[in-house]
Amino acid sequence: MEAIFSDTRIKKKLVKVKSLWKNLPGFSATNYFLTDIFCFPGYDSRNYSVFAKLNKLNRKKVRNDKFLNQQARENGLVFFLLFFLIINLILIPTLFGSEYSRGDIFRPKAMNSSKLITDLAGRQVAIPEKVRTIVALNGSLRYVVYLQAADLVIGVEGIEKNKNLLNGTSPQSGIFLRPYQAAICSLIERLPLVGEGGPGKLPDLEVLIKLHPDLVLTFEPEVAELVQSRTGLPSVVLSYAGTNGVDFPVIKKSLAFLGQLLGREKRAEEINRFIDECEKDLRHRTAGVKPVSVYIGGISARGAHGLTSTEINYPPLLWLTAINVADELKQKGHVFIDKEKLLAWDPEYIFLDAAGLTLINENYLKNRSYYEHLSAVRQNKVFTVFPFNFYRTNLEVLIANAYFIGQTIYPDRFSDVEPEKMARKIIKEFVGAEVLDWLKAAYAGFRQVEFSESGIKLR
Repeated sequence: MEAIFSDTRIKKKLVKVKSLWKNLPGFSATNYFLTDIFCFPGYDSRNYSVFAKLNKLNRKKVRNDKFLNQQARENGLVFFLLFFLIINLILIPTLFGSEYSRGDIFRPKAMNSSKLITDLAGRQVAIPEKVRTIVALNGSLRYVVYLQAADLVIGVEGIEKNKNLLNGTSPQSGIFLRPYQAAICSLIERLPLVGEGGPGKLPDLEVLIKLHPDLVLTFEPEVAELVQSRTGLPSVVLSYAGTNGVDFPVIKKSLAFLGQLLGREKRAEEINRFIDECEKDLRHRTAGVKPVSVYIGGISARGAHGLTSTEINYPPLLWLTAINVADELKQKGHVFIDKEKLLAWDPEYIFLDAAGLTLINENYLKNRSYYEHLSAVRQNKVFTVFPFNFYRTNLEVLIANAYFIGQTIYPDRFSDVEPEKMARKIIKEFVGAEVLDWLKAAYAGFRQVEFSESGIKLR
């Protein structure tokens, strides 16, 4: 007599069941656990004796009726699916207290080993009392490095592993361009990927489930909601100003909050105090000075840009009591200006983001007369700074730039400051390693720009 369940037939059915199971609403790691137990590769019919038992009662009635036999098999599978649905949705939450309730927003219930916190997007999330492992998304890894908590990281985005290939270098010998990357380069290279990373890119949810970090960090509320609802992993939002500019009070609040989550309160206080000391020092040095007009151009924002890319309320110029000519636009953060506006402003000094030098040079060779109308170009008052926007804001670079700009426009107030030496100190304070040379190898920051007939030259 034909066997009630052949291995081939059951395999097809269970592949279908597994597919349906994993796409159920409210899917979680529990579904993976159950499907891996009952639908794992390399099974044999003994694993599914439950099906034979479920159909034993019907065997006599359907022995001579192939159609009914088929119905019995399908009914058995339906019974099997309903049985484990009950376990997944009712019995397991009842027995184990249910770490989570299902819905559009994942809201873990507080348990003895967890605590309920409110993140900086106003979301309530239950997190472990002691966080031992994390994954930091959307550029939040830099804050983890600032707080000397990189030892907690168990996975990184692909963009964090990317190296810049300088002339004559191979992918193996390329360099990391963001200071926090360079500071933990050996760790980054051996950690698993959790997705591509970068603007608009989502993490790999299956990898996150396998890694199962205690906490997922992000600057994006939408990402936190997605990760939490699909994986059941506590996901916390750190405040970020986005394209509205660099807001240091918000940044310091984020660092203090993250310090509490990771048990790095003391380090958060140290780094916030250092930020305050730098700002205080810059303001003190320039108190009562006659302000000069400045334009910051070529600002990087999701890539390199030319002269007309600028930053309104650029923090270094605010701290230095300088006049940022672009501030009259009454906007926030990164903007592109009309090039004629720059001619009308005609600032005394121009500082260029070194990441945009190639584009600026190309434009200069095509429109030399335009640049020659700028007083700063004619008087050799054009200089470069290091790019601070690279997968969000590198705070240490921004502060280092402030000292270089101050020493350039107010030399008598910064006579005791050697910009490169100060930059080394600042960067090391933030990331815990001496990595300025990595930046210098890729970008020509802290240089004077000369506009010659053959193009831009750096001194």
